[in-house]
Amino acid sequence: MRGRAAGDGDVALDVLLEVRTGVGPARAASRCRGSLRGSAFSTAAVVPRLGVLTPETPVDPPRRFHSFRGGKLAYTATLRDAAPTLLAVHGLPGSVRDFRWLESAVGEEVSFVRVELPGYGQSTRTTFRGETIEHRAAAVVELARSLELESVTLVGHSAGSVVCAHVARHHPELVEGCVFLAPPGLDAHYNHAAYRVLSIPLRSAPVRVLAAPLLRQLYRLAGFPSYLTDDERVFTLADASVQDFGRYRDEVQALTQPLLVAWAADDRLIPEALSQRFADALGSATQLRFETGGHNVQKTHAVEIADAIRGFST
Repeated sequence: MRGRAAGDGDVALDVLLEVRTGVGPARAASRCRGSLRGSAFSTAAVVPRLGVLTPETPVDPPRRFHSFRGGKLAYTATLRDAAPTLLAVHGLPGSVRDFRWLESAVGEEVSFVRVELPGYGQSTRTTFRGETIEHRAAAVVELARSLELESVTLVGHSAGSVVCAHVARHHPELVEGCVFLAPPGLDAHYNHAAYRVLSIPLRSAPVRVLAAPLLRQLYRLAGFPSYLTDDERVFTLADASVQDFGRYRDEVQALTQPLLVAWAADDRLIPEALSQRFADALGSATQLRFETGGHNVQKTHAVEIADAIRGFST
């Protein structure tokens, strides 16, 4: 194993635009799959580390497509008989690439499905209005049903954790556990009003054309990958503007499934105080805290997180 720096990223909306709130910087599943329930969720663990640890190479399965809302929903699926299933949900923005190192680290002991939410990666989208939690969660549930998955452990990175919490709360028969990686805190880390003001004019095509060069520069300065499309940058602002933190807080605190939370103290996007309060609010959730690793712990600490996930099946 060797250390690698993170390369892809979930957008730091508060860093990107300096808007602050004062808190600081297809297989049939009729074949019974294995369960991820187990003792690893029952104890807390704190893992201070100075370096990063990822596999030598990532895993990049080919994208598949499922018809959804008159368009297509892109995903990858590595399915194994009688194996527990992880279903991974990216943040804002994001794609299946966000979990390429984690899938490699988990290895061949689980099935691994990754979804691209509408408008991101190669999934289509027809509106520049913000997608609510319910809209994004519907895509996850639809994909799980289309693959005939009986039960999954959801893995959410950053804003993907919001979606996972909603699915777990409203579809407990599907979700046996949740893994939250660098999740948003229970209170917003950016100014919703400012994002609404910014996102509304971006619904206009001429405004998007004019704003595109500035948004490209802002995202580049914030350290996000160059392969993001202009539309993805706008979708990110729109979706963040309608994210309901009150509902998110209620749904997270109502979860009854086993939970795992992992974050890094040097995350520039989600202040650690919010991460710690989030983890503490979950009571008996397993906590993995890293001294370093940034916002993309599913990459910088793929090996350690994979070890914790594998423990769920013991």
